[in-house]
Amino acid sequence: MLTLYFAPGSCAMAPRFALAYAGADYTLIRMNLGDGEQQRPEHLARNPLGRVPVLVDDDFVLTENLAILRYIARRFPQAALWPDDPKEEARCLELMALCATALHPTMAHERKPQRYAHAPESRIDVAAVARETLASLTMVIERRIAAWDAARKVAQRGIASNDAVERFTVADFYLAFFWLFRPGASYALPASVPITDDDRTPAWTALARRVYALPCIRDICMADGLRQPGPPSALDNIAVPGE
Repeated sequence: MLTLYFAPGSCAMAPRFALAYAGADYTLIRMNLGDGEQQRPEHLARNPLGRVPVLVDDDFVLTENLAILRYIARRFPQAALWPDDPKEEARCLELMALCATALHPTMAHERKPQRYAHAPESRIDVAAVARETLASLTMVIERRIAAWDAARKVAQRGIASNDAVERFTVADFYLAFFWLFRPGASYALPASVPITDDDRTPAWTALARRVYALPCIRDICMADGLRQPGPPSALDNIAVPGE
């Protein structure tokens, strides 16, 4: 039996999205990070770093999104969450690595500089440098997504538009989550306020809108109070497996 330990609004949303899309039967356990529940002995036994997500499959315990998302893709092959083509597979892994090793840590430096510096003036500098890094990193990710989408569209050529089915990967769900917190995003807005497009990241925005248009993802966002983009345009109306 699969169990996912998560917290709403955390990066643990990515595997939650993937599990929902795959139609997995799993138990969801919400951790209250504000109360420090992730630092309690019972959770530290699962993850000594005191973080989420943690995925438990019977007696198999897994941490870190890179590993968890790959495991979900292998565990539910019918969902086609991992590309078969070697080049698409490499691009998928590259984007996931950018999220895990570059984007997420840099966001942490900007939003929680107290983790990385003691002196107040040092914290200000840590956050400022992180903001500069995020600005350039965002455009790197934007270009990677644009190139990946172009390659995937080429693969779809020859398929009738009415029969076109977009195949989402675990990387898409990881990227869609972080899109909510990219530089310039109004992440302080309440969940009732829809997110508008960001012209600086058109490819990333288009991908996120397609992901958040999925009924299973919309249900999760409603349940957890996550904001969603506005209605997708006609260009984004692509059939989804099982929907």
